[in-house]
Amino acid sequence: MKKVLIARSENLPNRKPTIPALTGAFGHDHLPRLNADDLTTWKCEVAALSGVAFSGIQ
Repeated sequence: MKKVLIARSENLPNRKPTIPALTGAFGHDHLPRLNADDLTTWKCEVAALSGVAFSGIQ
């Protein structure tokens, strides 16, 4: 049986740089500027249920 490591905030020694890296990857400079257009899913069922853009292969 494989063990899966779940990253929790208390396990990450310095998590502050993660948010600027995430927002910068989407071309934003602040977290509140992220929007639904920045999201995609690779599961067609999730896209159909949520309205998030599908980015997988059909």
